[in-house]
Amino acid sequence: MKEIFITDLPVNEPLNILEDYDLRSIIENQGFRELKQGYYLLSFPQKNKNAVTSHCILTPIIFSFVNAYRTKEWRELAEKGIRRWREKQNG
Repeated sequence: MKEIFITDLPVNEPLNILEDYDLRSIIENQGFRELKQGYYLLSFPQKNKNAVTSHCILTPIIFSFVNAYRTKEWRELAEKGIRRWREKQNG
């Protein structure tokens, strides 16, 4: 009987594999799916090279800014401004 492998990760600690795949599902569901369905990453405004290139560059940038802003640190930066935020970071 031939062995079937469902992972190429080391299996000496199986719970680590489950944790790694949990992270993968988060990335796929909250990252890729959000980009494709929420931000229309694959729906181009026009079918020419410049429009497609701009869309493929700007959409992930906007997605990253939105997700960064959702964190406490970035909200604090937005509220204080970069100079006051850096002063606090540098002590």
